[in-house]
Amino acid sequence: MKRKWPIVEVEWEDSKGWPGWTHIEDVLAEASKACSLTQYTVGYLIRRDRRYIVVAGSQADTESSDTANGSMQIPRSAIRSLRILRERE
Repeated sequence: MKRKWPIVEVEWEDSKGWPGWTHIEDVLAEASKACSLTQYTVGYLIRRDRRYIVVAGSQADTESSDTANGSMQIPRSAIRSLRILRERE
């Protein structure tokens, strides 16, 4: 099976949220703490456009269709870097 998409490493900035009802003072106190929200994702780059990329963890090549598993859409505004690890074949 040939790889139809390049394998990439994406460094991106995640978001943080608080579930349920929370006092605003608690949210602001927690938000002001220094913490890294940097994430790293490695996978097949199956889509890239000006608004977002889509990375899949696995690909399957069947006779009837292409399929991917574990796909993630990442907004371009959140991406710090995108490095191609291996070109498609």
